[in-house]
Amino acid sequence: MNKQEIFEKITSQLKERLEAGVLPWRKAWKTGIPQNYISKQVYKGINFLSLCLQDFPSPFYLTYLQCKNKNGRINKGAFGTSIIYWDVKEYNSQKETGDSKDSIRIPFLQQSYVFNLAQTDLYQPGEENPVILSC
Repeated sequence: MNKQEIFEKITSQLKERLEAGVLPWRKAWKTGIPQNYISKQVYKGINFLSLCLQDFPSPFYLTYLQCKNKNGRINKGAFGTSIIYWDVKEYNSQKETGDSKDSIRIPFLQQSYVFNLAQTDLYQPGEENPVILSC
């Protein structure tokens, strides 16, 4: 799936919710803000919006590999939610000079799938400690 298809998919999901009268970013936040189960990093940008479209009892998400490393399993029939990781990598073509004119900046985009903690056998209701953000 290329970048354009990913953005179109998320836009379509948002549009469907908005047409149904649901504002995904306007929630009671009883479960907390979407965040990674391992790092506790709060998802940002389009990933935040995409995960807000999900309706799970836990704010925590993890990849298949993260679940496996915790000796957990994804529940049968569970589908992951697409998220995007992006970065700009900088490479120097001539390392001796250190001249910034010789560096090349290459954008990096990777799609991954995360599963909500409730979609795994690691889920224990009531044991979450979500990150609380204050404005």
